[in-house]
Amino acid sequence: MKILGRIKKSKVLTAVMTAVLIFQSACPAGLAYAAQKSGVSTYAAGQTIDQALGATKTVESVLSQHENDEYYLTTPYGNKGPHGEDGAIDTWDCWKPKGEYGSGAYMNCAGFVVAVLRACGANTSIIGNYTAKDGYNRGNEANASKWEEYCRDNNAVSYTFSSKEQMLASGILEKGDIIYMEPVDWNHSNSDCHIGFFWGSSSSEDLYWHSSSHADGIVKGYFPNSAGGNVISKITPKYPVRYYRVIKTLHKGYLTLHKDSSNKTLTDANDCYSLAGAEYGVYTDSNCSNKVATLTTNASGNANTVSLNPGRYYVKETKAPKGYFTDSQVYTADVSGANRESSPVKLSVSDNPANDPMSMLLGKFDGQKTYNGAGNLPQFRYPCRCRVHRRLLRHP
Repeated sequence: MKILGRIKKSKVLTAVMTAVLIFQSACPAGLAYAAQKSGVSTYAAGQTIDQALGATKTVESVLSQHENDEYYLTTPYGNKGPHGEDGAIDTWDCWKPKGEYGSGAYMNCAGFVVAVLRACGANTSIIGNYTAKDGYNRGNEANASKWEEYCRDNNAVSYTFSSKEQMLASGILEKGDIIYMEPVDWNHSNSDCHIGFFWGSSSSEDLYWHSSSHADGIVKGYFPNSAGGNVISKITPKYPVRYYRVIKTLHKGYLTLHKDSSNKTLTDANDCYSLAGAEYGVYTDSNCSNKVATLTTNASGNANTVSLNPGRYYVKETKAPKGYFTDSQVYTADVSGANRESSPVKLSVSDNPANDPMSMLLGKFDGQKTYNGAGNLPQFRYPCRCRVHRRLLRHP
C-alpha cells in the first residue's frame, strides 16, 4: 500500500504508524481528508505546474543561464534540515544551490525543483502545504511525492508513460519539463521516487538535469562526494520505475503578423506606397502601456517573429509605413507554448492608404465662345495625368 510504504520509508515508529492506519481505517475517507487538509488548491484547468504556482519566468530560461557554471551543478546531494542529514522530513530545507549557499549547499531531487521554480518566481509553498485527496500530507515541498500528488489531483498538464523508451518516443518532452518517476514498490527499504528536469535538445534525447545519489552517463557536473550531487546525465531513476509522469512547464510561444493594404487597387505597383517599415508594439495590457516586443514589417508585409511567455498580448501600430495612415485598432493575440517558432500566432492586419480624391469639371469653348449648334465640338476626349508631390503624402 502506498501510504504504508511511505510511512515505513520515513522510519516512523511502528506504534505511530499503527495509530495512523487505525485512524484512517476507522474514519470515513472524507472525514480523514477533512481532518488533515491544510490548504485548498487554486489550480486552474489547463495550467502548467509553474503557471499554477505563479512563475513569471520559464524553467528553460532560468536553467540555461547556469548550464555551464556550478550554480546548481555539483551541489552536494542531501536530505537535510536543522536537525541534520535525514532529520524529520517536515523540517527539510534541501533547496540550497551551491551558487547561493557555497559550502553550506545541499539539495535533494525535489529540493532542486524547488530552487529552480522559486528562481522562476513560483510560490512552492503551495505544494508544501497541500494535502492530497487521499489524505497524504507528509513533509513539505522537498518531498517529491507531494509534487506528484498535487499534479495528479489538480489535473496538471501532464502525461504518464510505462517506460522511458515510450516517453522519449512520444514527442511530448520539451527542455525544462519535469519528469517524475514512481517506484514499482513502496514497501522495499530502498524504494524511492525521483524528480528532475528533462534537458534534451529534442524530445527523444535522453538527458536529465537532477540531484541524485545515482546517475548514469553524466555529461555535466559531478558528484562532489559519495552521497551524490547535481548533474546532467541520462534519465536515471533511483529505483525501478512503475511509471514516468511528464509534468509540462511553461515554454516560450511565438508571435508574428502580416500586413496588407486595405485598397490594393490604389496601392499595388504604386511607388507612393510601401508596406515596409510599419512598427507594431506588443503589450501585456489592453491600455498598451507595457511594451514587451516590437514587430516590424518588410516590403512584403511580413513582420519578424518574437518569442513571448504564454499569455494574452495586445498589439497596436505605432508607426505606419510610407503612404498609409496609422491603424488605431488594438489586436489581441493569445500565445501558448504550442505556438513554436515554426508555427507562431500570426495576426492579419491592414492599413488604409492616404488618398485624397478630387472632382474636376472641364469645359471647352471655341475661339468665339458662342454656341455653334451641331458644330459645338462634341466627343472631344482629354487624357488626364496626375503627378503627386511627395510632400502631400506626409501625415502625422
